[in-house]
Amino acid sequence: MYYFLMISQQKQAIMRFKTLLLIFTIIATVGTADVKAQDFHFTQFDMSPLTLNPALTGAYEGTFRIGGVYRDQWASVLGNPFRTPSFYIDAPIIRGFRSSDWIGVGISVLSDQVGAYNYQNTVMGASLAYHIGVGKTTISIGGQYNNVSRRVDRTLIEMADNWDSSTGGFLGISSDATNFAENSSFADISAGINLSTPLSDKVKLNAGVSAGHLNAPVDGFQATEALDVRVTAHAKADIDLNAKWVLTPTLLFQTLGNAQEVNGALMIGYRVKDNFLLQYGQGWRVGDATNAILAIQYDRLRAGISYDINISDLNSISNSQGGFELGVSYIARIFSEPKSKPVIFCPRF
Repeated sequence: MYYFLMISQQKQAIMRFKTLLLIFTIIATVGTADVKAQDFHFTQFDMSPLTLNPALTGAYEGTFRIGGVYRDQWASVLGNPFRTPSFYIDAPIIRGFRSSDWIGVGISVLSDQVGAYNYQNTVMGASLAYHIGVGKTTISIGGQYNNVSRRVDRTLIEMADNWDSSTGGFLGISSDATNFAENSSFADISAGINLSTPLSDKVKLNAGVSAGHLNAPVDGFQATEALDVRVTAHAKADIDLNAKWVLTPTLLFQTLGNAQEVNGALMIGYRVKDNFLLQYGQGWRVGDATNAILAIQYDRLRAGISYDINISDLNSISNSQGGFELGVSYIARIFSEPKSKPVIFCPRF
């Protein structure tokens, strides 16, 4: 009986050690400027337009747009997985210098949360964009100011140096935990440009480039050096194959320091009605995950759900399971109907 109890305790200790090894691997990348850990990333990146590119602020027809993305990652391994809720609202508010130009404003809130050690990374942003209309083409230029705050409970960080193999537990506070400041905050500025244009009667292209950390902020959380500039390039095409079927390829490329991320997807859509589109697609994040995406668009409401299957070096720990993601956006149109006064015609003789 004692033998089986010892075996059970050893298995539990190994599983806990694997879990903590995964946490350590992820959190350690913060200090090495890994793009996957340092900045937010979504599988459905086009469902979070303000964080993708500030030039997309107010880039639509309508009164206001509201939406958000919720991501849950590493739930198969961590008792308290990475959770990333986000929210945004933006609106085209006034006309620009020309009758075909307009200005958009928006706000966004994102938060990374890991309950294992009360880690939280919150970004609150305000964005502004100017849109230049040239025929059916729109050129957009935008900027964004973000306030970033991070916190962690250092007493909950458990590393290899305070692991006690005799008890299968952790003793005291890890010396590695002293490398982390419990609280930090800094300002972060980003800017971007975007192009939206029809390539033909059946093909519409949307592509842009944005850059973050332009003010070279120092996060103060673990590193004392300025953050590298993050460059993001993205593209999306809507291709009408016929009256019913639509093909939508998307591509995202990000670079931050020595780290890179390439994320692409191919969606096939079927028009149930003129205002009702069903889509399914397969996506890939090179060297990290493959994912399945299901989306619907009904009138001005769009919703999508995706699931990542991990294919990175961590798949032996994660059992190939990655992240679940849900995205929703809605464009409201509130237009007052024109009021016309009755006109009485008085004929002359």
